[in-house]
Amino acid sequence: MVRDFAAFAAATGPLPRTCIVTGELVGPFKNGGLGTSMTGLAEFLAAHDAEVTVLYTGEVTGSLEEWRAKYAAAGVTLCALDEFERPALVGPLADIGWTNAWPVYRALKSLSFDVIHFNDTVGEGVYCLLAKRMGLAFGETLLCLALHSPTEWILEGNGHPANWAGFCFFTSSERLSIRNTDLLWGPSRYLIDWLTHRRYDLPEQIFNQQYVIPTDDLFGPGLEKTARAAAVPVPVPPRRPREIVFFGRLEERKGIRLFVNAITKLGPELARRGVSVTFMGKPSSVNGVPADEFLATRSGQWPFQWRIESGLDQRHAVAHLREADCVAVMASPVDNSPCTVYEALQFGFPFIAARTGGIPELVHPDDHALHLFDYKVDALSALLLKVLDVGIGNARHAVPVATNQACWLGMHRSWRQLLPPPPAPAPERTWALVVDATAGTDFDQVSATLASARACLDGYGCKTIVVQHGVASASAKWPAGIEVIDELDDTIGGELIGRLSAAGADTVLLIRAGITIEQGARPILERALAAGPEAVIPMTHVAPAAATMLMMPGSAALTMLEGEYDSGAVALSLPQALDRLGARVGQLDRDRPYFGVVDELHGAGGEVWPVPEVLLTAQDASSVVVRGLFESRRNRSFATMDVAEVYQTMSVGRHFYRAVVPVKVPAPPTAPAAPAPVPAPVPAPVGRSAPESTSKLGKTAHKILLTVYPSRGQAMFEQLRQTFRRL
Repeated sequence: MVRDFAAFAAATGPLPRTCIVTGELVGPFKNGGLGTSMTGLAEFLAAHDAEVTVLYTGEVTGSLEEWRAKYAAAGVTLCALDEFERPALVGPLADIGWTNAWPVYRALKSLSFDVIHFNDTVGEGVYCLLAKRMGLAFGETLLCLALHSPTEWILEGNGHPANWAGFCFFTSSERLSIRNTDLLWGPSRYLIDWLTHRRYDLPEQIFNQQYVIPTDDLFGPGLEKTARAAAVPVPVPPRRPREIVFFGRLEERKGIRLFVNAITKLGPELARRGVSVTFMGKPSSVNGVPADEFLATRSGQWPFQWRIESGLDQRHAVAHLREADCVAVMASPVDNSPCTVYEALQFGFPFIAARTGGIPELVHPDDHALHLFDYKVDALSALLLKVLDVGIGNARHAVPVATNQACWLGMHRSWRQLLPPPPAPAPERTWALVVDATAGTDFDQVSATLASARACLDGYGCKTIVVQHGVASASAKWPAGIEVIDELDDTIGGELIGRLSAAGADTVLLIRAGITIEQGARPILERALAAGPEAVIPMTHVAPAAATMLMMPGSAALTMLEGEYDSGAVALSLPQALDRLGARVGQLDRDRPYFGVVDELHGAGGEVWPVPEVLLTAQDASSVVVRGLFESRRNRSFATMDVAEVYQTMSVGRHFYRAVVPVKVPAPPTAPAAPAPVPAPVPAPVGRSAPESTSKLGKTAHKILLTVYPSRGQAMFEQLRQTFRRL
C-alpha cells in the first residue's frame, strides 16, 4: 500500500543523524532535478538543527573547499567520495566506469548514521541495501531510497535504445535497490505506478511524498528561510511576457521537440510581437543528435531572436526567471515530479507545463486550466498565444509547502518506527563442495582450493566433488573422501546436482580451481542466501592486480552479453534452485563452468545476487572471469528469456552491428535500366520468414533469433520489430 508521511506530521522529538548520498548537488553540480531535490532535503533538515552530512559522489565544479565552506554555513557537512579510500577495481564494472557503489559501501560502513538517503538512479546504494537485507551491516540504520528516474524510464522517455551494456548494469542495480530498501519514497504517484506496470519487485514500505526544494537563501543559516518558503505565495498580476524560456534539460524527455514545433508554428507572430526564445538547461541529445545541432538545424527559418543558456546553475536560473519579463515552459511528454515546476510554484514566476506524468499532482486543481496544456503542438501553441495576449501570473501548490515540510520533519523524527525488524538468524546449512578444475589447471591449484574450501565448511560439509575438465591425472593423490569426475565418466550435470541433493546437501559451494575462500565465509554466505536469492556470488581480491573484482546483480541480458561472468565461486541454495530450474536441470552441462547453473538460473528468471564482501582470493586473474567459453552450449540457457531482456540484448547487438558493418551506398545508375523479370515466389518455411519490409539488419536479427530460439524466434521477432523503425 502506498502511503504518505502525513501520519508523522505531528511527531516531536530529536532529529536523526542523517546522511544524503548523491551524485548531484547544487553548486558542485551545475544543474539537475535530482541534485535540486536532494539539496533541498539537506538544507531543510539542517535548518531545523539536524546533524546532516552529504556524501557527494559526483565530479566537482569549482573548488570543493569553497563549496564545503558554503554548505557548512547552512549547517551541512559536505564530504566527497574521493576523500575516502578508493580501492583498485577490475572486471566489467570497472570497464564501464561504474565504480562508486563499492567505495560508497566501504565509506558508510566506517561512519555512523541513523538515516541514510540514496538515489535510485544508477544504483549507487545497491551494496549498502543488500548488506542491510543480508544482515551484514546497517542493522540500526534506516535506509531510504528516493525514486527519481530509473534508467529504463529515462531510456523510454527519450526514445533511446538500451544499446550499451552499462544500461543493463544500471537497470539490474536499480531493480535490486528498489526491492531491498527499507523505505522507498517517490514524489509522484505516477512513477510509483510505473514501477508496478514494469513488474518491479517493490518493498513493503512505499511513500508518495513531494520534494522539499532549496530556498532562496540556500547557504544561509536558520529557520527564517524555510518559513519564508512555506508562506502562501502572493498572487502575481498577469503580465505579458517578452521572452519564452524552455526550462529544462535539452532532450527528448523534457519535450524539446514539441516546444520547437510550437515556436516554429508561432514564428511570425513571435517576431511581430518582438518576443525572444531562450533554451535554458543542460544540453543533451534529441534522437541521437546533440541538442545544439538539432536547434541549429531547426532554427533556419525562425524570424525571432533565440539563444541557448546552459551555463546557469539552479540559483542563477531561478533568479533570471523571477526577474525577467518571461514565461517558463516545461513541455515534458513524461516526467516524474520536475523540480522546474516546484521552483516556479515556490518562487512565483509564471509558467506553463504539459499535463503529463506527475506534473498535475503538483499544481492546484483550480489552476490546471491556466497553466497546463495537453501534450500536443496545437495545445501548446494555443496556450502560448493566450499568454502573449492576456498575460499570465503565478500558480498555487496542490500541497502547501508548510504541509509538506511538516510531513518530512515528522518522518525523520519517527525514523525508529520505520526501521524494519532485523532479519531472522540464518539457519545452519548442510554444504556440498564442487571444485571446478578447468582445462590447464594443475594439481597444486586444485589442492589449494580444496584446502581453503574444506576449512571454510569444516563440520558443515557432506560431500566433495572435483570436476576435472579433461582426463584426471592417474598420479594425482587426492585426499580421502573426494570424488573425482573427468571426461571418462558419463555423469551429466543434472545427475551431479541430484547426487549432491541425495547426499543430504541443501547448499552447494561451486568454486573454480585457483580460487581460495576465507575461513569465515560460510556464515556470511548463509545470511546472504537467507535473504531470498537462489544463488549468491561474493567479491574477489585479485592478487596479481592488487584489486577487487566487483560482482553485480545479474539479468539474463547481462549474463548473455558478458559471457561466463563470475568472481570465482557461487553459493547455491539447492532446494530453491532446483525448484526454479525445473526441467532445466537436464540442461546442466558438466563441461560448462558450474554446469551452467548461473546461466540457467538467469534464463529461468531466477535471482543471483552479489555478496558485498570480499570472501575470495585469486592468485591468477584468468581464474576469475572466463568469457567466450562454450558459447554454442550457452545459447539454450536463454531460450525462454523475457522479451524485455531480449530487447536489451538486441539493442546492444544492434549498436555493435552498426558500428562494425559499413553502410554500403550504391552508386547512382548511369542510365535507366530495363525492368528485370519478376521471378516466381519461392515459398518460405512456415513461421520462419522475415517480413519483406525488413532491412538487412532486421533479417540478420531474424536469423539470429530463429537460431537461438527455434520455438519462439518468430514471435519474439514480431515484438522486437515494433521497437526499431528499420527492424
